[in-house]
Amino acid sequence: MRGIECKVAVAVLLLLIFGTILSLVSQDWQYFERSGSLVVLVGIGIAWRDIVSLAGNIEKLYEGDIEKQLTQLKMARPKGIVAGSVYDSQINEIDADRAEFKKVISLLRKRIRTIEAMVLCIGTIVWGYGMPFVNFIKYIFRS
Repeated sequence: MRGIECKVAVAVLLLLIFGTILSLVSQDWQYFERSGSLVVLVGIGIAWRDIVSLAGNIEKLYEGDIEKQLTQLKMARPKGIVAGSVYDSQINEIDADRAEFKKVISLLRKRIRTIEAMVLCIGTIVWGYGMPFVNFIKYIFRS
């Protein structure tokens, strides 16, 4: 999912840079503030696509395949301790993979929600407080 994070970060940075350049050229910092509204639109786009539910769909597909494999292994398991131990180790390995996959999906959901929140917050702050921020920066560099 790092690809999505990079695309979002690049989109946000490009919008903010575009707003900054346009503001510098026109000497009117409202364009920087307006770039914040475009960043909010990127955040809304992320939420609208609902990538988290796509991760849930992937999890359901994976779970279905795992259940099929486990059912087949359990039905084909031979009687006896030695012959059955090979099948038991495969079942345990599949269960371990399933647990690891659930952890990965859970972390993925958290990361996507965090990205959504961060993009919306950054966009809203720039949109609402772009000019005071620029004035503060100007004040610091004048001193």
